[in-house]
Amino acid sequence: MYDTINFYHHDKALDLSSLNQHLEKVKRITDEETGEWLYSWVKIGDFKFQFGMNWLSATGSLPRLIYPDNTFMLSREEVQKCIETLSDKLHFDMNNVNVTRIDVAATFSMKHPVKLYLDCLGELQSFKKCLSVEDETLYYMQENEKYLQKLIFYDKLCQSLKRYKVHPKGVKGVNLLRYEREWHKVLPAQLKEPEVKGRTLYDERFYHKIVELWAESYFAIAKRKTLVDDAIGMIRTPKEGFYYIIAKALQILPIDFVTKHITIMQEYGVYSSPNSYSRLRAMFREIQSQANIMQETELMRELNEKITRVLNNLKP
Repeated sequence: MYDTINFYHHDKALDLSSLNQHLEKVKRITDEETGEWLYSWVKIGDFKFQFGMNWLSATGSLPRLIYPDNTFMLSREEVQKCIETLSDKLHFDMNNVNVTRIDVAATFSMKHPVKLYLDCLGELQSFKKCLSVEDETLYYMQENEKYLQKLIFYDKLCQSLKRYKVHPKGVKGVNLLRYEREWHKVLPAQLKEPEVKGRTLYDERFYHKIVELWAESYFAIAKRKTLVDDAIGMIRTPKEGFYYIIAKALQILPIDFVTKHITIMQEYGVYSSPNSYSRLRAMFREIQSQANIMQETELMRELNEKITRVLNNLKP
C-alpha cells in the first residue's frame, strides 16, 4: 500500500561523515573556497539520500525498490524487507529514522474510463477540492503550518504512458484508477502516534491503521447519487414530488454545481447569518439522503467494492 516515503533525521550526536567511505557512487558537495565537506548525496534504488555531518534525508518509492513500478502493493513483510535493504546499502539503520511523509495508494482496473469515476466524487469536509483539467487529476487538500494532507485520484495508465512511456505491470487493464492518500510534515501529531519511524511502517498495528485511514477518507467523500428505477412511483406528497424533481435535476448537473453556487452566494453576502449557508447545504443533503428513492451510481458501487476488498485483505 505504501508508495512515496520521506525520511529526515537530525541528531547532534551523529557523525555521518564515515558513510562517504562506505557508499559507492556517492557525490560529495564541498565549499568552493575552503574545500570543506558540506553534504553528500547518493541513489539507492528509487531513493535519493542526502546527508551531512549530523543529518540525513531521503525520498523515494518503497515498491520501486523491489518491483518494476509502484502499482505493486507491498505486504507488511515486504515493507520490512525494503527498510532492511535501505539500511544494508546505506550502512545506517533506517529503522530509527523519522518519517516525514507517507503515501498510501492502490491502483484499480475499472470497467469504464477513469474520468467517469472522478465526475462522481464530490466534496470532502475540511478539504479543498481541485480538479486539474490538464492532467485530469482530482485533488483534495488540507494544509496549515504544521501539516499537509492530500487525496489524489487520477488515470494511472495515462500518467505512466506520459511520464515513463510504459504500461504499468502491477495491474492489468486500460482503465486504471489510482487513489493516493498523503500525509506530510509532522506525522506523529496527525496520526496520533508517539513516533513514526522506519520501523513503524511495518508494525502490524500501524500498517492496518494507515490503510484503514486511507479507506475511511475515501468513504467520507460525498458521492453522486441517482434515482432508483421506480422513484416516481413512490411519490405521495407535494414535498416528495419536489424532492424527486430536484434530485432529477441534480443528476444532470456537475456534482459540484450546488457547492459552487453556495460559495458564490457567500462571496456576495446574500445572507447576514453564516448559519443560513449551512442550512441551505443541509437542505440539499436531505434530498440526497432520501434512502427510499436515491442510490449510489453503479460506478461508485464498483469503486466502493474495490476499496472494501483492500480492507478485507488486511484481516488475518
